[in-house]
Amino acid sequence: MLRTAEMHKQQKETRMLDLTPTDKIDALESPRILNTHYPAHLLPKDIKEGKKAKIVYINRNPKDVAISAYHHFSKAMAIMGCDIGDLDNYKKAFPIMKC
Repeated sequence: MLRTAEMHKQQKETRMLDLTPTDKIDALESPRILNTHYPAHLLPKDIKEGKKAKIVYINRNPKDVAISAYHHFSKAMAIMGCDIGDLDNYKKAFPIMKC
């Protein structure tokens, strides 16, 4: 939508920097639009210092990020036959979540 203003039904996970191997990201047609749960300071150096790279940073509530990350990671782990447990146990990794 950022480039064409049209909605495409492509799965968001296919463009997740967190979950996609580098070779698959490199194979994507340019310009690439990726999303991530990483804070800006943890982005790869090539992205932060790239002359052609543009970053749209959306600051979200940390609780919302943790829930979203749980959803995406549990989905990815289920595909690999793993179980990350329930949300209550996952929340322990995010001390900001007091709910």
